[in-house]
Amino acid sequence: MSRYPTMALLVASALLVLAGAANALPIFVGDTQDLVNGGQGKAHQDKLVNVNWLVSEYNSASDPDLPAPLIFLGKWEVDEARWDGGKNPGFSGDFSGGSGTWSAPAGWTAPIYYSIKAGSWKSGGGFELYYANGDLSGSWSTSGLGGKKLSHISFWSAPASAPSPIPEPGTSLLFGVGLAVLAGVGRRKKG
Repeated sequence: MSRYPTMALLVASALLVLAGAANALPIFVGDTQDLVNGGQGKAHQDKLVNVNWLVSEYNSASDPDLPAPLIFLGKWEVDEARWDGGKNPGFSGDFSGGSGTWSAPAGWTAPIYYSIKAGSWKSGGGFELYYANGDLSGSWSTSGLGGKKLSHISFWSAPASAPSPIPEPGTSLLFGVGLAVLAGVGRRKKG
């Protein structure tokens, strides 16, 4: 049996897998309920101590670890339609209602986290923290917060660590296919 049909089948399979591969999905890190169950004070607030605690808890239970520790970048206050304290970290998007989009500033390279706050914990709301997983834009929704309207969206980063998005299966597959093709070409030239 010839090597060429086997190689063609391998390449075709890889292309089909890659064609169906989407961007990395954001990773849900934790929410208000995790903080309440963990005994954290002021659990309903997406404050620096709370988001770092959530990342630490996530990292102790999951592999690979997410970048940490986090720093606060900025918070868009929906009711006031402004960046809290006038501190605009350069993020933009649709920050109203129960769902929308966000985008990082051009040239951004550090890891991105975002927290969405809707309603209060007692009213079925609270906040959720997500790791953008290498994406520089995405969408958000308050569906996990009782569908309440967005109160604010905050952006966080871990600049002390190098950006390390979790590799997608398609990326690993593409690398493997590339190595197989190179090996096949090398054998063909020798023979």
